[in-house]
This record gives sequence, structure tokens and C-alpha cells, in this order.
Amino acid sequence: MSDACREWRGDVAALALGRLLPDERVRVVAHCDACADCRAELAMLEHLGRAMTHADATRLDHEPAPAPELRDRIITRLHSERDINRRRTRRRVQRTIAAIAAAVVMALGIGVAVHESGGSHAVQFAATSPAAHGSFALHRNSTGTAITFTQAGLDPDAVYWLWLTDASGKRVAAGTFSGTPTATTVTMQAALPIDQVVRVWVTDKDDATVLDKVL
Repeated sequence: MSDACREWRGDVAALALGRLLPDERVRVVAHCDACADCRAELAMLEHLGRAMTHADATRLDHEPAPAPELRDRIITRLHSERDINRRRTRRRVQRTIAAIAAAVVMALGIGVAVHESGGSHAVQFAATSPAAHGSFALHRNSTGTAITFTQAGLDPDAVYWLWLTDASGKRVAAGTFSGTPTATTVTMQAALPIDQVVRVWVTDKDDATVLDKVL
């Protein structure tokens, strides 16, 4: 994980352990979608967490203790976090306000960007499950592409990712959402110009495709 993402380390670890509140989880997941370093850190921590479940405590003949170098690293990190706490708190408040605003926009199905010329009609997804279905429309704006997205029949207890892909295969996250059994429409935003979009698709937590459309 790079120094630029130092402030996310605690949140990424908490996400891997399942210790975040729903609002906090959405914020951290969205960051990991856009940050390869944090995404790799999350995958490593989740793998470590799964491996720890196989440990047999009855076979240990002494009380486990962290290595001395790990203790020193933790103390050093705590001192560093304390030094930047004021700036970090200010940024967290700003992110929280932005996350709340985004959640309200998604819940009400209100577009987050002003549509310019270049909008498209609704396109139906191909679904991997008979129960799931959805459609979308793309709209050009000054920061990339806004996606008006409708879905139904997805697991309401699961989180899904909406992606846009260009001709090179690079995928750009448009955001995350929870599944709903009935039709729900939200508007998301991706930093990819509409003229470069060749595929729109949805994946689950295991990165398996559930809705897909090649344009």
C-alpha cells in the first residue's frame, strides 16, 4: 500500500474483518474499487483472515504473542497516525458528507450529473440468473459518463459493483449498490467518456458477472 493511502490502512483492515458499519463499508469499498494498492491489501488481509480460521488453538502449548518487530511497527504507525489526526479528521468529515449526499441521490433515483447531448435510450442487460434483470442508459457529461441504471431480482443482502469498460479492456467503476427484489433505479457516475464505453456490466462480491451488455 502506498504512502498516499496511509490513512486508509485502518479502514481497509476493518473492512477485511467485517467490522465496519454499512455506511462506512460502502465508502471503503468504493475507495478500494478505484485504488489497486488498497484492493490488493484488502485481498491479502481477507486471505489471511480465512487462513486464521483453520488454526487449532488446542495444539498451542504457549500463549501466542506478536513478534517484537510487529509491535514496533504498530507503535510507529500509531505515532504517525496521531501526528496527522487533525487533517485526517477533516478529510473524513468531508468524505462522510459526500457519502451521505451520494446515498440520498441513489435512494431517490435522482441524476447526479447534468445531461448533455449524447444520451442513449435504455438498453437491456443479459443476465446470468433467470431471476435477475436490468437495463441502463448512458448520458454524456463534463466528467465522463452518467449511467441511469435499473435492476431487480438481485440479492438484497449482497453488494454489487457497476462497471464500464473501454476497448482496451480497462474497467472503470461507476459505484456499488445493494440488490433489491423489486425494480429500483439509481444514477451513477464513471470517469470514462461515453464515446469510449464498449461494455456495461455488474459483478458480485466474488467478481462474478451477474448482468452484462457489450455495446
